[in-house]
Amino acid sequence: MHITRAIKTPLPGLACAATLTLGLVSFSTSASATSTSASATQATVVAEHAERGPVAAGKWINLWHDSHSPTKSWKTRSWKSKARVLQIAARCWGAGAHMTVYLQYERPGPLGYKIVKDGKWDCTGANGYIRVHNAKIGGTFRAYFVLNRKHTVEYWAQNWMP
Repeated sequence: MHITRAIKTPLPGLACAATLTLGLVSFSTSASATSTSASATQATVVAEHAERGPVAAGKWINLWHDSHSPTKSWKTRSWKSKARVLQIAARCWGAGAHMTVYLQYERPGPLGYKIVKDGKWDCTGANGYIRVHNAKIGGTFRAYFVLNRKHTVEYWAQNWMP
């Protein structure tokens, strides 16, 4: 650490005790000292990860998967979120059909369900997604699907686990 300037004025009372407790205060103005400090911090982080072993990459885990025979609207059973990031992946089939998906959160007591996120896409067989990044861990959620024509729906409720 490079010390370029130090505090030399006497400090009264509590400030003096805080200075003695915290130790010497120093300021650095050189760019090389900053880069050296950053590389030392990076080396420390790498060493900590090496001690813990390889870090697993995050992945989507399925909380619930289901499909429903041709219908125009359908509510799923409720499930509990296991992480802050929650998504619904859904698809349907049918020419000229489209689907709206609502992700709903169960509020406590008699308040019922609240729509947290919704999405709308065409029924081409491709997956559509709605995602929230602030889902309550342990919160109760469900999905509600509305189609303009009767078609088969398949969906996955997923959490992102690091």
